[in-house]
Amino acid sequence: EYLGGKYANVKPLSGLNMMISVVGSLVMKNELVLSVPIEAGGHSATKYVIERIGCKHEFIPYDKGSYNIDKEALEKLVNEKKVKMVYIDLMNVIYRADIEGIRKIVGKNVMICYDASHVLGLIMGGQFQNPLKEGADIIIGSTHKTFPGPHKGIFVTTNRWYYMLYQLNHMLFISHTHTADICSLAMVLEKGEKFFSEYAAKVVENARTLAERLRDNGMRIYYDTSHQLWIDCGMNDITENVNYCIENGIYVNSITIPHNGHNGVRIGVQEVTYLGFEKNDMHVLGDIIAKFFIKEDSEETRSKMAELLQKQKEKKSLEYAKLFTQIDRVLR
Repeated sequence: EYLGGKYANVKPLSGLNMMISVVGSLVMKNELVLSVPIEAGGHSATKYVIERIGCKHEFIPYDKGSYNIDKEALEKLVNEKKVKMVYIDLMNVIYRADIEGIRKIVGKNVMICYDASHVLGLIMGGQFQNPLKEGADIIIGSTHKTFPGPHKGIFVTTNRWYYMLYQLNHMLFISHTHTADICSLAMVLEKGEKFFSEYAAKVVENARTLAERLRDNGMRIYYDTSHQLWIDCGMNDITENVNYCIENGIYVNSITIPHNGHNGVRIGVQEVTYLGFEKNDMHVLGDIIAKFFIKEDSEETRSKMAELLQKQKEKKSLEYAKLFTQIDRVLR
């Protein structure tokens, strides 16, 4: 309902398990799958997973200058080779994929599968593109990133044939349903449309606020309309910087900035948003990250970080207490 699909399966265990099961279920050995290049934000494991399953793989041609697909090159590739599936697997994602453009080029007989692991909660809240409405056949993804749920994977489609194929074959890759996690997933979905709409809007707002604060602190930042922002560090070695942030309680990822190849840091704000961070909190967090990143550490900075986290944990603990009271009432 949230995604505009007709058929769904929630048996998969995670995003990667979802990828393996959907490609393995719907694509035959030696058939060709296209995916997003790593340097354009694609997942680093996709090529190897697809090839290990026994399928052929090539990357979708991308134009570095426009940060978009190279439509002429893609059309040439599709005309020369029989493509079975286009797998859109953006891992470093601040911009939207041109799904409509891809559909026009590949035609109606090529499957388009959109891996929404990183942006599922934003899609459900109406803050990101809806792949099924823009031409994708299938949405898959994990439910523990921007979707604030348990470690699970989902398969949603509007195509009955693809759903039936998946139902027939996915059991070769998944042997256990993990019922408790499905119940947890259902509890999150029960929060309703209003929750997802407000939560997703706040995630995007917080990402923008943090990005602008870091930019005010002299950092080069990329951001747009997702939960992610990237710090561009040029060609400098950032290993120590990333480790320093993590050691001080701020979990970030080192990445290669898509298209320009620079060393960078990826930050996602979905978790702190779910904890209840507001605009002022993001300003404080931005100042702390800037100081941690340039190693201007102090007891005052550490104290601010601890105070910020403690305030939000206490707020969330009250919400959990109410939830457990409701569960206890139902069980009784």
